[in-house]
Amino acid sequence: MFFEIDRSRYGSVLALLDGRHPHEMPLQGVLTGPHRGHVYVDNPTSPGVAIVAATGVGAYFLGDPYHPRLRQHLDPFIEHTLKPREQDEIGAESFIGIVLDDRWNATLEASFAARTPVRGHYRLYRFEPGRLPIQPRLPPLPDGCRVLRIDRAMLVHPDNKMLRDDLLEFWPDTATFLAHGLGSAICHGAQVVSACFSCYALGRHHELAIRHYSGHYRHQGLATHVAIVCLLLARSTRCIAHWASDDNHPASARFAERCGFVLDQRLRYWEFDY
Repeated sequence: MFFEIDRSRYGSVLALLDGRHPHEMPLQGVLTGPHRGHVYVDNPTSPGVAIVAATGVGAYFLGDPYHPRLRQHLDPFIEHTLKPREQDEIGAESFIGIVLDDRWNATLEASFAARTPVRGHYRLYRFEPGRLPIQPRLPPLPDGCRVLRIDRAMLVHPDNKMLRDDLLEFWPDTATFLAHGLGSAICHGAQVVSACFSCYALGRHHELAIRHYSGHYRHQGLATHVAIVCLLLARSTRCIAHWASDDNHPASARFAERCGFVLDQRLRYWEFDY
């Protein structure tokens, strides 16, 4: 039932959104930006249903949830097409489906009846520059650490392979990230120990992610420090930062609010183990 289409035909899928969700970053990052993902449709010339698989995030269901063949074909498609591809590309251990239209929930309930999916909600936040002081107080850095903007020299350094790998989960290459994204890192010497960077970027809109690369520096406020530095960078360049978490991570929600984000919307997701 589903056919993969190439990037030159993604415009036909945008019509299924009817102008909605312009800042759903992973979805738009695949459809209109340079970000990694795959798009599958029921009809390559005139899509009525589409599945947009954003690498490392999940699959978005678009279009007609009452298509007569969906309930028969959706689960086999996930099992035989998405599963091997995601396992090969990023070692995925589970499927995540993201619902923009609540009418899809009944279809997914029926399609996944033989599985035991977990249901939850993503919380999507938008940065409000006025909620962060002009000169915010930053947690002190450990001895020998400093904050740097992510650049090519940092990314090519052999000690920073984990940072490169994290970027390449979302971006086609580091050059594209450097051209369109932004990021800050806390380094000890040349090695990155904590980083905050754009996992998705669409014009001035950037969804941020935080990663840690050294257990030695955990619980020392580095996440807050590097996030605020990155937000100050975004504010100074007139970029609009976004943040995503889910209901199962209240600490992430508290972190977002502490850094000046406000809740924008909640989206339902379905998850089950491959």
